[in-house]
Amino acid sequence: MCFQNLDSFRSPNTRVDNNKSNSKGTHLRIHEHEHDVVTPEQLAPFNKIQNVARSIQMPANVYRPDLRFPVKDLEKQLNDYTLRSTRSSSSLTSQTMSTMPQTEDTLPPKRGSRLYRALRWRSFTTYYRLFSVAILANLGAWAYINCRLIRRAPAIFQDPSQNYSIEHQLMGMLTAVSANLVAAIIMRNEHFVNFLFRVFVVHVPPTTPLRVRRVVAKVYCYGGVHSGGGLMAGLWYTSFTVGSVYDSIRWQGDFSFMDRLNLALTGLNWFLFVVIISAAHPRVRSYMHDYFEASHRFCGWVLLVSFWLQTILFNLTGAFERHEPFGLALTQIPTFWMLLILTALIIYPWLRATHNFKVHAEKLSNHATRIHFKTSSIMPPCRVIRVSDNICRETHAFATIPEPAGKPGFSVIISNAGDWTRRMIDSPPERLSIKGSPTWGVLRIATMFRPAVIVATGSGIGPCIGLFNGCPNLKCRVLWSTRNPEETYGKAVVDIVRRADPEAQIYDSNLWGRLDLAQLAYNMYKESQAEAVIVISNKNLTSMVVRKLECRGVPAFGPIWDS
Repeated sequence: MCFQNLDSFRSPNTRVDNNKSNSKGTHLRIHEHEHDVVTPEQLAPFNKIQNVARSIQMPANVYRPDLRFPVKDLEKQLNDYTLRSTRSSSSLTSQTMSTMPQTEDTLPPKRGSRLYRALRWRSFTTYYRLFSVAILANLGAWAYINCRLIRRAPAIFQDPSQNYSIEHQLMGMLTAVSANLVAAIIMRNEHFVNFLFRVFVVHVPPTTPLRVRRVVAKVYCYGGVHSGGGLMAGLWYTSFTVGSVYDSIRWQGDFSFMDRLNLALTGLNWFLFVVIISAAHPRVRSYMHDYFEASHRFCGWVLLVSFWLQTILFNLTGAFERHEPFGLALTQIPTFWMLLILTALIIYPWLRATHNFKVHAEKLSNHATRIHFKTSSIMPPCRVIRVSDNICRETHAFATIPEPAGKPGFSVIISNAGDWTRRMIDSPPERLSIKGSPTWGVLRIATMFRPAVIVATGSGIGPCIGLFNGCPNLKCRVLWSTRNPEETYGKAVVDIVRRADPEAQIYDSNLWGRLDLAQLAYNMYKESQAEAVIVISNKNLTSMVVRKLECRGVPAFGPIWDS
């Protein structure tokens, strides 16, 4: 402790007696000359003890460490606590930190067996159920067409007059590919996402039964359709590739330059599908996110152009053999119209991109900065924008914070989470680009529940600030755990949290360590008689807290990081 090296600091006339003890334990007494009481001025040379001496003249703040976690450096932790406890009593952070979190295990028992919980809340979440729906909707047609083609393969192989039949089957596969791509891409369109939120969240009255609101609030899991559609598009195209190769073998190499070019485009497209789908695997996306973004963007562009060329060549060859006008033959196939929709969906966000948007950076700390955007319009609450300093290379999604009192403009909080965010904090730009239109984020569902418990860690408070500013009359409870709240994010952010919930629980993770947020959230959920818990944190912690609460019957929601 801080007194262990006192012998090296005391004066020659100082006598230390630590042998006297009573039933309450050993006491340390310091005697200098004839005085039994040491004043703070006499302890001034001892830098480590000076703050402790001054705190004697102030109301006591009791240090209660979390006994579940071992203290490696007690002296440092006591000094850190003392520095915080000697601040003005009006400090919101110090008031919160001096109270021991109630972490007694009061969670109700989990529902069902371990196997049931693993299937229900791990393998078959709402996201994966939507993913499965997209898969099952395709598998029946895929199995039927492939079985039919395999069954008729010997006859087609021996009779060249059956060429129209195999072309018809292959064209049906291309139609299925384009339809699945449209379904996958439209689920990422800003206006379609806002339409889903408007139907399932905004227009749902609060008097709707809680059971119904719990179901429709999962609308933010729409990404399952995107993933399922993209995967099935790759599966359909694999069947098309096999059929095209089989068709080339059937002709024993006796085909034109157009046929060779069509076969080359088929191989290129199949390779691009493999790259895009492989990079989208959750583990690959997590460890190589930049590679995932680059493959989705650039490989997707190349695939779109190549798919257009292949569709034109494929129909050009068929129209020539059937002596039909090429333009008429092209407009009669569904793939052509699907590709038009697909092209419009991909180009549209770039047409809406705002380049060189003038911004103002407010550095909150070495860990976070706040970027202010000056606009003439009012930003609605709970909107998400995609920001970049090089829009052709990468974009990053951030929740917007509307200006209070209905003022125009908005801001975003950027915390250190990688190379790009670190650069934004150290060298804040003067201009940024915004891609597409703002979309509603997961916190928009908080308005469906009265009240809702908002749980945030670290910079997850940023989206919550946008909710609090945009919906000042929202009834909610707030639980926030982060390192040095005021020092990291500023007193203004803490004040907004307190204004949204005067009884908000704010914990300094440097002081209390890792808390059981599921337990704390459940306690707040029961005390406030809330209808739901919404967690905004990192991926692992969010999924863990949501899963712990859901398996106990508590409506819990949180981002799913599927993009």
